[in-house]
Formats: sequence, structure tokens, C-alpha cells
Amino acid sequence: MSHQPRPRQASSTWSHFGQGPSLRWRLLTLLGGMLLVTLLAIGTGVLFFIAQNEQHTWQARQHEAAHHAAAITAAFIQRVKDSLVLIDLLEQDELASAPHFMTKLLAQNTALLELVYLDATGSPLASAYQDTPVLSNLFTAPQSIWFRRAAAGEVYLGDVQISAESEPYLIIAMPAHEGGVIAARLDMRLLWDKVAQFQFGQMGQAYVINQNGLIIAHTQPEVPLAYQTLTGRPELEALAQAQFKEWSGKYSNFQGIPVVGVTAPVAGTDWVIITELPQNEASAISQTALLIFGGGLALFGLLVILLTGRFLDRLILQPMETLRAGAVRIGQGDLQQRIEITQYDEVGQVAYAFNDMVERLRSREAALRTAADISKQINSILNPDQLLTEVVSLFKDRFNLHGVQVYLLDETSGILRLEAGSYPAETAADSQHVQIPLDQEDCRVARRRAREIISGNGQPTEADLLPVKTELAIPLLIQDKVLGVLNIFGDTPRLFTASDLDTFDTLAGQIATALENARLFAENLDTTEHLFEVDRLKNEFLANMSHELRTPLNSITGYAEILLMGYSGQIDEEARSDVEAIYSNSQHLVRLVNDILDLAKIEAGRFKLNLEELSIKGVLQQIKTSAVGLLNNKPIQFTIDAEADLPPLQADRVRVNQILTNLISNAVKFTDAGRISLRAFRENGWVCFAVEDTGIGISQADMQTIFEKFRQADGSLTRRAEGTGLGLTITRHLVELHGGNIEVNSQLGQGSTFTIRLPVAKI
Repeated sequence: MSHQPRPRQASSTWSHFGQGPSLRWRLLTLLGGMLLVTLLAIGTGVLFFIAQNEQHTWQARQHEAAHHAAAITAAFIQRVKDSLVLIDLLEQDELASAPHFMTKLLAQNTALLELVYLDATGSPLASAYQDTPVLSNLFTAPQSIWFRRAAAGEVYLGDVQISAESEPYLIIAMPAHEGGVIAARLDMRLLWDKVAQFQFGQMGQAYVINQNGLIIAHTQPEVPLAYQTLTGRPELEALAQAQFKEWSGKYSNFQGIPVVGVTAPVAGTDWVIITELPQNEASAISQTALLIFGGGLALFGLLVILLTGRFLDRLILQPMETLRAGAVRIGQGDLQQRIEITQYDEVGQVAYAFNDMVERLRSREAALRTAADISKQINSILNPDQLLTEVVSLFKDRFNLHGVQVYLLDETSGILRLEAGSYPAETAADSQHVQIPLDQEDCRVARRRAREIISGNGQPTEADLLPVKTELAIPLLIQDKVLGVLNIFGDTPRLFTASDLDTFDTLAGQIATALENARLFAENLDTTEHLFEVDRLKNEFLANMSHELRTPLNSITGYAEILLMGYSGQIDEEARSDVEAIYSNSQHLVRLVNDILDLAKIEAGRFKLNLEELSIKGVLQQIKTSAVGLLNNKPIQFTIDAEADLPPLQADRVRVNQILTNLISNAVKFTDAGRISLRAFRENGWVCFAVEDTGIGISQADMQTIFEKFRQADGSLTRRAEGTGLGLTITRHLVELHGGNIEVNSQLGQGSTFTIRLPVAKI
């Protein structure tokens, strides 16, 4: 049932919230902020345009400077290459006949410090130098990198090096004909002087880097002498990789100064010219414009906000109030509430979203109720066949589906078998004995353990019973175990929402749980029936044993007793000894049968006690009379001691006598000579009996097993002394049936004390 809103309560809630800033003020503040942001965005755009224009201007100047510097540097290198090419035009014998040719080249090109012509083996054919020869060394030249690179067909441009005279130089080498190499040393100070002449702005600088990112020329000569490199700094990687293309951008240079940089490749080399201008110098005009434009824009924006706010107040305040009232009623649970706003603007869209949300909530609530109802019904069914039939029927009817199938997995063959389905009448006859091959969708869903939406084209597959337009397969899982697959069909294209899928997933899990519960119930039912049958057979066996064993044993005992009493005439000593053995063993077998029958009744819960008020004195007197026969003529002193004024017991007379007799008999079995005593005393509302002996005692390891069936203190099934191994077990059960307890204290070789506690009779 829908919850109707209570206007009085809503009014109270609204009054409480009205203590804070009003909706009108919040709305005007928001709209004013939006206008302010808009104006700031416009101002920012204008300033950005100014800054970009200023940046482009500087970049254009930097590009011009960089290209000019690259052209000068390229010309510098090209002159050197031309000199080397000129040498290569001469044959080796011509060069040898004109030894001063290379000297003239040095004089004509002041940038050259040394020229050398090497054959393919690295031996100098001709050379000239201005200071000290470096390249024409017969031993080092063949192994040098410049010789090997040039001999391989490359034009080599090296890094800046320092000569013995502390002069910077650079090696250039290129291949010559017949495998030879022509190399030169360049005076880098000439290139540095040219780079130092590049001026733009007040703080602009230029420098040259090679393909390894090493600065080889700079406006400040001390920089290349320090072997400054750009590698290893991610923010400068773009500069080091600009050998074949132009690049521009902002970054912090190797000196840590934020700059605007432009690169230009040096033609014919792997070098790059970089021009840099500090960012504060490049944006000086923009910063001035920001101060001027920002102040005026703030004043203008404030005026616009105040004026615009007055009009927006009237346009949206009332619709927002309607939205608020509707939201309050929906929040109170009134899912029949609709927000009636006919506007087609953003406020109307919010109202539509609210109404759509309410509709979805109603649908979700109905789906949850349906799922809960289905879950309640299927969880109450413990018959698997009835459960599956009910599942497909409920699914089809409650969710208005075209068809529902439940497949169960045959774990032996790994094949899904159709166990239940709900279809249109014309397809119901084909629904028997359907199996899905392993390559079908449903089997793959079972293997992947994940649901899957399968698109249909209206044509049935081999495993389908009806043409479908929409199919959803959901695995039935218990933890990670696959029980089967739930298939849902639609005869029209249908879009399953996230809510639908969540509901179906939840129900699939509950179906799997119900199936597992039904299986476990069936197993438990089988187990229970089996246990009942076992119990019946046991009772039948015990009844047969009671009749078939105890009856002849009683006859044997009776006949033996008649012979011993001489009613059938006197017998000689040898025959008497045999008859006494028969009499003793038959009595032992009778006691064994009785013990087994008693234990069976106790374990079956059918043992009855005849409780009555017992006098302790009477109990002890009866034990004293029967104890004489229990001692078996052993040299054992038996004593009985009891406290005065002991209260009576509430117990079964026969079973109390059986308990004490078992304890005394057990003490006699394991005591060859010495003393056995029976004490009766009162302790904390209990009447206690303690049987103490001086026999062999019990080890700590055996203390845990002495009350188990068919066990003696040595922990084995072979008896040290005569006995069934049931006496202490029956004794413990009889004591506990009386509501008491039994405990034992013993040390190996020092005897044992068994103490039982029985309840006092209520007076």
C-alpha cells in the first residue's frame, strides 16, 4: 500500500531547514557565481589570446634566430666537409706528389686544426696540422671510433674534446675512395664565437646539442667545457630527440630556469640548434594586461550578477519549490506521487528524471516482492521435481516471460539435461529428454560460471524448443559448483535492465540453494531410513541374542549347579573341577550378554531407572554381603567405611548395587594382593562412594580410554585380567543416568581410586 504524504510533518521539516540560508539566497548565489565564472572565463580567454599572441611573436623571433643559427652552423660544417671532399678528389699518388696541398687547405680554413688522409688499414697517406698531430697516430687511428665509423661508410661528427693545449676541438671524418678515410679536427672556439653572437630579447640564449644530447656549443663558452648533457631528464627528452624536426614549447632548462624554447635541426648533421627565452620575459605584456583587465572585469561582473539575479529569482524559484515539495513526498515513501511541471527547460528535465526514478522504484519494488514471494515458495519445497516445476511456473507467470527452462548438469557426462520447462502449448509436447551438446551457449555459460545474454534471430537452434528473440542464460551455482542453468526466453526483443539482471541472479542463487537443500534433504531422508533399518536389525539381533544365548546359558548354569549340589549323584574330583569350570564360564557369558543388552538399551535411550529413596546403610550392607564372593580367595583386605548421618539417595537400588559391584570387581581384577576399601561420605550436596585399591594403577595415557567400550587400562583389546571391557563403560552411563558423575585418580604402580557422586533424595 502506498504511503500518503503528511503535509503537517513536511511543513515541520521545511520549517526546520528554513533556519538556514533560504533557497532563494542559495539559488541567487549559485547563479551569481556562474555569471562570475562566465565573465572570468571570458576575461581569461582574452588574456589567453594576448598571451598566445605574445608567445607566438616571441616564438617567431626565436624560430628566425634558430634557423639563422642553424644555417650558420650548417655552413660552418659544410665548409669543412667541402675541404674533405676536395681532398678525396685527388688520387693517393697525386696527394703524395703534392704534400703542401693539405697545408694550404689548413691556411684557407681557419676552423681546421688538423687534416689527415688514411688508407683502408688506418695508415696515414698525408696529413697537416696547426698545433699538435692527434689524428695521424699510426697506432691509435685504426682503433678509433671515428676511423671505424667512417670506414663503414658513415660521416662521423664527434663530441667536444680538449687538446693537450687545453683547446676545444671536434673530430669530423668521412669515407674516401678505395676504403680510405679523411678526417679533420675543428677548432670549436670559432663555432662558439658564432653562437655567442646570436642575440634576441634581453636574456635569450642559444646552444647546439648533438645526437647524444650533449651541448657542444653555447652562448656561454664554459657550458660545453663542462660536458653538460640533456639526457636523463624526461622534461628535456623532446629537445634531445628533435634532430630531424622543429619543436617548440615551455620547460625548465638544464639550468632550472623556466623558458620558452625553439629547436631547429642543423642541415647535414645530427645536431640541433636550441634558442631559449625566460618565460617571465616572454609573458611581460600578458602580465601587465592581466592587472589592468582583471580589475575592470571584476567590477563589470559584479554589476551584471546583481542585475541578472533579480530576474532569475522569478524565473526558477517557484518551479524549484514545486520540485522540493514533490521530493519530500517521494522521500516519505509516496511512490504514487508525480511532480507536475510542464516546463521544457532544465527544471522540467529534473522533474521528468524524478518521475522516471519513481517509476523505476515502483518496478523495482514490485520485482523484489515477486522475487521474495518466489523465494519463499521454492524454499518450502523439498521435492526436487516439484521444486523445478514450481520454479518455471512462477518465473513465467510472475515475470510475464515467453518460456522458462531449467537444465541440470550431469556431472558424469558433462551434458546439460532439460529437467523442467514452461512453454506455449504448441511446444510442450517436444520438451521431453532434451540434451544440449557441449558447444551450445548454455553449456558454455555453465563452464564459465557467468550469466550471458544470447541474442536470438527467431530461428530455433538444435537445443531450443521454440523460436526466440531474446534469451538469458544464468548458471545455477553453489559456491563454485555448477548445478545447472536457468534459461529465460522472450518472443520479442527485450532489453534486460540492471535491476532485472540483479533480480534474476538473486533468484538463480536461491534456486540453486533450494535444489541443494532438496538434495541434502533427500540424502538425509535416505540416511535416516538407513539408520532406522540398522537400529531395527540391531534390536532384532539383541532380541535373538537374548533368547538364543541367554536361555541355553541359563540351562547350562542350572545343570552345572545341580551336578555340583549332588542331586544327580556324587561325582569324582576331576569331574567336579570340569563342572565348576563350566559353571563359572557360563555365568561369565550370562554377565556378558546382560552387559551388552544393558549398553544397547542405554545407547538407544530406552534404559529405564526405578528411582526410589535408598538408605546408605542398606546399600553398604548388601555390598558387604556380595563382596565376599568377588574377592576370588585373593589375599585382599576389604573394608567399608561410612560417615554418620548420611542422607538417603534418590536412585535405582539394583543399578546402584551394579555400579558399586562393577567398581569393586574391577579393583579385584587388577589387585593381586593388598587392600580394597569402599568409603561413603557427603560432599557439597552429593553422596559420594569411593572405591580405592592398592593394585597396579593406571598410566596417564590410559586415563583417557578406560571408560571406552571393550578397553582395559593397557589400551588393547586383549585382556590382562578376566572381563568384558564393558564394566566401566556401563558404570559411567548408569552414574550419568542418575544425574551424577564419576572420576578416577591413579598413578601407575600405586593403585587407583574411583569416585562416584549421586544426588541426595529430596525430602
